Amino acid sequence: MELLTYKEILQALDQFLQLCMSIGLRERVEEGRFAHYRREIVALMEAIRTRSLSGQNEEQRHKYLIALMEGTEVSLLLPYLQQCEPAAVFPKLKACLDIKAPIMPNDEDSDSNLARNIQFELFLASTLWQSGFPLVFGEPDLKCQVDDRQCFFACKRLFSPSLRQLRRRIGEAAEQIRKSRSTALLPGTRGIIAISLSRVFNPSQAVQSILNEQQGRQELATWLMNKANEVRYDADGTDTWEPLSHKKIVGILFYVASIFEDFEADCYSPGRYFLGFPLTREGSPDDIAVRKLAEAMKATQY
Repeated sequence: MELLTYKEILQALDQFLQLCMSIGLRERVEEGRFAHYRREIVALMEAIRTRSLSGQNEEQRHKYLIALMEGTEVSLLLPYLQQCEPAAVFPKLKACLDIKAPIMPNDEDSDSNLARNIQFELFLASTLWQSGFPLVFGEPDLKCQVDDRQCFFACKRLFSPSLRQLRRRIGEAAEQIRKSRSTALLPGTRGIIAISLSRVFNPSQAVQSILNEQQGRQELATWLMNKANEVRYDADGTDTWEPLSHKKIVGILFYVASIFEDFEADCYSPGRYFLGFPLTREGSPDDIAVRKLAEAMKATQY
């Protein structure tokens, strides 16, 4: 991925916050977590300028890294948000900027997770748009056109490493899609489930050490593939996802993000990865559409 300087991240974060203020969210910008991240990035740049960073403890360094990661993620939304109608994204941005949302990811729980849940929806929407797929927000979470098919996306973020919990969340997403499809105006709609496993992969968002970007990409892909196989198959080899295709769920997308220390590049960088799994007959129009979507999205990530 393109490496951004701290100055570039700060500038992009400022543009994001300015956009949010311009549509009526000034109070949430000034009192929410992203204003805190901005202050942390400024403090980091000052510590580097004055050569005082080496004297700061690991806790403070970790706060800097979280600010950089969160700031980078919302900056990646900018091209998408800038071309959206303000009224279409206002509710999502308002929820994302909830002033009650914890600053640190590991302080988040089921009662305070809405802001980051919506942030994941926005990031998914941005990635779909960047990959060339027309979309709108709507029940269950997103509606996207893939070839000649309208796909309903249900998004979930997982906190627990429990396979039982992950299967339950997949079931909840499938039920959301079923309800939305039952009232869909267009015939032939399909469902795709999108699951973020970032909190499972790296609960505290501590820095992961890698040799280079290629190793980081492979690490994320391998971990996602193993997790998908664990949740997909029972001990006797039964495919627990097979019934989903009968409900017109044609694919599952898994997503993971983390912070890496890249030794060859001598930098910290956020890594992000999507891995898609078609659920229909190989070679069918639905299978082809899901594979096309998954490959396009995977190409945008690291």
